[in-house]
Amino acid sequence: MPQILDPVKIAVGYTALPGRTPFNLHSFEGANSFMVKMIKDNKVELGVTVDDVNFDSSLAAISRQLRFNTLDVQFLQPELTGDSIFFKVRLKNKSGHKFPSGYPARRAFVEFVLTSQAGDTLFSSGVAQSDGNILNYSGPGEPHHNIINQPNQVQVYEMIMGDVNGDITTVLERANISLKDNRIPPLGFSSEHSNYDTVRVVGDALNDPDFNHSGTAEGTGVDIVHYHVPFSSLTTSINVSVKVHYQSVPPSWLIEMRMFDSPEIQTFLNLYDEADRVPVLVGQDTLSQVLIPLKNQDITTGIRAPRIFPNPAIAGEIISIRSTDSVKDLKIYSSSGSKVAFNTVKSEKGILQFKLAAGQGAYYLDITTTKGRFYERIILTEN
Repeated sequence: MPQILDPVKIAVGYTALPGRTPFNLHSFEGANSFMVKMIKDNKVELGVTVDDVNFDSSLAAISRQLRFNTLDVQFLQPELTGDSIFFKVRLKNKSGHKFPSGYPARRAFVEFVLTSQAGDTLFSSGVAQSDGNILNYSGPGEPHHNIINQPNQVQVYEMIMGDVNGDITTVLERANISLKDNRIPPLGFSSEHSNYDTVRVVGDALNDPDFNHSGTAEGTGVDIVHYHVPFSSLTTSINVSVKVHYQSVPPSWLIEMRMFDSPEIQTFLNLYDEADRVPVLVGQDTLSQVLIPLKNQDITTGIRAPRIFPNPAIAGEIISIRSTDSVKDLKIYSSSGSKVAFNTVKSEKGILQFKLAAGQGAYYLDITTTKGRFYERIILTEN
């Protein structure tokens, strides 16, 4: 809020009003770029005389606000079990209020896509469509999720209103209760606050242990979404992406409106149906070339895999790969897919010895021999 020292009158129509000094410039970007653009594209029909340059500056400010000052999206370290891999997506609210906020039509949703190196989709959830809909979305009433393991499960952050009968409604005058409110709280948000009854969390988010919580501590302003994918559906190396999309007027919000008819409603629906309804990207993150541990044999030939020892090994210790044939190539990755350096100590037919330049943790060996390609897991400990 840059400061102006010259006196500025803060009201219109009062000639005798003294100017205020200092005066701080400020703007109200909001987040509703959809409506701003729809009005700009239909200025003649709506009788709007504002110059395009003013629309464009507002749209640019909204875009900056949503992209850089709203939400931090980050993959955390993947976790492995015997037959599955868990991806964790951390969403941190950077605003001073719930996200999304404002008029209750607003919603945000998480798009998670896992692909093979060839680009084939192996698992997806919440894929955004160009018409504003979400692929495999069951419609209003989607519960809050802590763990997602099915493509028809989508994490949607929203407030859903209910009428006096407990049925979903999008008509403000009919709203009586909140059926769902899992909008991500801001930093410091507490259920102990005196105003909590007006902004309470409603629904399954109350049972999510890391929704605005870290252990027993409340007020993190963070939600962590867990994606659970079985190894059986995966190839040896995968790419993972996550995007969070924002919508000020999603298609589902207009289902009830379309049941009514008036000139104003019909005008709005006609403009809406012709508008660009692609959701706005708020944040994203990716993991590339995540190596998936496979069975201890080549997946195509069934030839006996090389032996790794010691395993577990102490960080800095010499590790040996023994094989019935020569090791032609070795690549080593961390569990997040990053390539890890190593130093070869000995290399001859049937044995390769190396030191791994890394600390304790789980690592994956991509081993190519004269008979095939193998994938092994090794654990490094401190001592």
